[in-house]
Amino acid sequence: MSRLNLLAGWDPLGWVHDMSWYQDMLRAEWFQPIKPYWIRYHLDWVVAGLLILAIVLIIRSIFKRRRMKMTFRERDKNPLEAAKKFSKMGEDRLAAECYAEAGEYKKAKRLYEKQEAWFQAAQMSENLGQVEEAAKLYKKANDPLGAIRVYRQAGMLEEAEEIFREMDNLVEAAEMYLEAERPTTAAALYREAGLLTRAAEILHAAGEDLQAAECLLELSKMSSGGFTKEEADQFILAAKTYKKKGQLANSARMLEAIREYGEAARRYLKAGERKRAARCYEAAGDLENAVELYRELEDREATIRLLERMRRQGGGVQQQEYAQALKQAGQFERAADSYQAAGDFEAAVAANIEGNQPGGAAALLAEQGRHHEAARMFMEAGDPAQAREQFLMAHDRRGAASAALAAGMFYEAGVDFVDLGQWGRAVEALQQVEDNHPRYREASSLLGQAFAQYSPFQSGYDGAATCSHQNNRSVPTKSLQLSIETETHK
Repeated sequence: MSRLNLLAGWDPLGWVHDMSWYQDMLRAEWFQPIKPYWIRYHLDWVVAGLLILAIVLIIRSIFKRRRMKMTFRERDKNPLEAAKKFSKMGEDRLAAECYAEAGEYKKAKRLYEKQEAWFQAAQMSENLGQVEEAAKLYKKANDPLGAIRVYRQAGMLEEAEEIFREMDNLVEAAEMYLEAERPTTAAALYREAGLLTRAAEILHAAGEDLQAAECLLELSKMSSGGFTKEEADQFILAAKTYKKKGQLANSARMLEAIREYGEAARRYLKAGERKRAARCYEAAGDLENAVELYRELEDREATIRLLERMRRQGGGVQQQEYAQALKQAGQFERAADSYQAAGDFEAAVAANIEGNQPGGAAALLAEQGRHHEAARMFMEAGDPAQAREQFLMAHDRRGAASAALAAGMFYEAGVDFVDLGQWGRAVEALQQVEDNHPRYREASSLLGQAFAQYSPFQSGYDGAATCSHQNNRSVPTKSLQLSIETETHK
């Protein structure tokens, strides 16, 4: 118990507590808020402990630095021994470097991997001849070019190509194969990368003319021209190659790509590609041959377009030829105008009829003085008023009367029937004249005459009424009936 009391009263920092600066600190005004905690929890012991720990660490660091200096001096002389010492000190990075200098690549690699220093680990694998492992570690270190270099040095070009593909860099892969004197593989990669002229150039140099031509054929489908002279020369070579192989359509395609349209058209024609031949003839300005082919192909729109172009250029296109093309294209109204301009009225009328334009045909017939035919056409066109005029000009009073009835011109029809002596039909027509018609009085008078001529009054009236009923027409109004009675009695 006395020992516990003695221990409880032990104050290892008593010598500090007796110092004047410590007493002054305890009495200082700024220290008063923390003084109770300072004394209760022996915070002076905590501060003292931290100071001692700091001193120990500093001393240890000094000794370690001295040891490391000694080891660094030893490193040049004996790197393997230095590596062991660095490893004991926990300096794995320095130890790995020393192992590498000593040629202990496996140990160095293991330490580098422990620190996740993948680039240095890859170098160690490379030194060990572990190609696959080195490439894997270079990729892990985000250095794909390092992996490619390792594969290329080992002659593993396909593996290097895979990494180029991952990098989306087919051009560099192609250059790699080109350096390795594998031109067809290089050309295939250039072609895949879209550099078709470069691929064709390499294949031509390698004597693979057909493959080179295939590259340019693909290019011709993607591009619409604008090639350099060097590229145009390659297209000419490709055209020759395809011609030798009997592939005339492809040969023509090569020439078309470099705008050699005339020869391209002739080769397309020999290959049976008439539509492409027509287009090339058109592009070459040989419109006559182009029109001929378009006609054979029944491409009416293209035919008309080129004929119009030839007419604008003063190409001597016959009006009749142009009209025929319009008719074949179903443009009957324009065709009729062209036939008329050419003086072929029969063909113009026929075009209007075929185009379901009887009015146009009727107008042309009337212009030619063929009034009877014109009248029938106007009737077909649903224009009985015009038809009546033509019937009158043809001195066909019967036809004029029928046209007048169809047009609702009842007064005129009545007059015609009276002149023709067809009293029953005159009565039928005149009954339908409205009382607001400007010639109503004349119609009433004529109606009375017609009744008188047609039959005795009563029977004539009954017959007219019956006729009107049978034809779904109204019975004359009361005022008109009175007028008829008056005119009849007279």
